[in-house]
Amino acid sequence: MTLKDYYKILGISRTATLSEIKSAYRTLALKYHPDVNKADDAHERFIEINEAYELLADFSKRELFDKLYDSFINPQNQNLAEQEKQVMNAQYRDWKEEAKERGEVHARMSFADYKYSILDKLVAIYDSTKLIIKVIFSVLLLWYFFGGFTCFH
Repeated sequence: MTLKDYYKILGISRTATLSEIKSAYRTLALKYHPDVNKADDAHERFIEINEAYELLADFSKRELFDKLYDSFINPQNQNLAEQEKQVMNAQYRDWKEEAKERGEVHARMSFADYKYSILDKLVAIYDSTKLIIKVIFSVLLLWYFFGGFTCFH
């Protein structure tokens, strides 16, 4: 089995933060979307970028990938038992295939739809955070008016 260097694909270091991963992904995905980039390898490159993002942006997937990659690069490193490597390889292959399929879906989207789908994810996170803050504030107000916060009366 061959492993891709997802850090190299996104142009980031192995110690990159989640925000650095997201930033690199957004920049490269918008640059290599097949509607925008007419190079022969743009479609494959776009899918590869999506695959890298999917695996590195999720902490548990990234941790598994790092272990596999380290054992792949340095075969003398026997920190992983053979059975554990096989289980991790199977999980990696499943995640990689799922990420590739999502990349194919994104590649078939028009550039405008794809660009707005990224923005929609950010807005959804923002809206969820706003909703949580409103709920917490409402609960605190109700608590205050119905006998809570006795130190303020």
